[in-house]
Amino acid sequence: MKKYDLPYPKFENDNLNYYVTISDYERKEFNIKENNLYNALSEVINYSLYFSFNIGEKHCHEHEFDYVIKNLYLYPKSFNLNDVDKKCYSNDELRYLNHLQKFLLFIGRKDSNKITDNLCNNERARLFKNTRKLYFSDEKCKELLNGKNIYLNLYSNKENLDIILLNKEGDIIGLLNATFIENKKINNLKENDINYDFYGYDNFISFKESLQNSFLGETVNIYKVILKEKY
Repeated sequence: MKKYDLPYPKFENDNLNYYVTISDYERKEFNIKENNLYNALSEVINYSLYFSFNIGEKHCHEHEFDYVIKNLYLYPKSFNLNDVDKKCYSNDELRYLNHLQKFLLFIGRKDSNKITDNLCNNERARLFKNTRKLYFSDEKCKELLNGKNIYLNLYSNKENLDIILLNKEGDIIGLLNATFIENKKINNLKENDINYDFYGYDNFISFKESLQNSFLGETVNIYKVILKEKY
């Protein structure tokens, strides 16, 4: 038997596997095969990550973040994290799970023991996947929901396009429609041409300077953006 003190990668049937030699309690050595480097190295160092979560009232845990995602994908309605569970995750991982769960609930996904063809064909998921997204603060989302028309710089060559509106926490607020108004040189921009406050700027001068210092060209495409549908 060929021995591997550290994970050795092998391509087999178009799959990448990792082989490493470990021993049992009687110090008998044998090779194991893992489909990812994390699992193989975990065998070497005898240590792994820990992610706890709940499916309804049932407490569960996994040692790989991918498997946490799998559980959320299967059980979007009953998946939840309590305050103790959240300590197992980084801020980025928590944000990812939060955004994913809100998306799955938005498209109407219910809990399921397995993923079927029908579950993977979803009109709302298709709309979300193929539509541009804009993230704004709750305050700015409320302005749009209250019927405010705004003017934004959008990098597009389309005369008309739909945009999914979300807040910073990943809540899907509504569907916007943007209509092309004009292409204008940045140096010729005036304060009332674009709603720069929607980009987080307190004043027009700072916003204009950021455009001038970017590498996106010397002009901007100005679109009129209105609320098309509230979710």
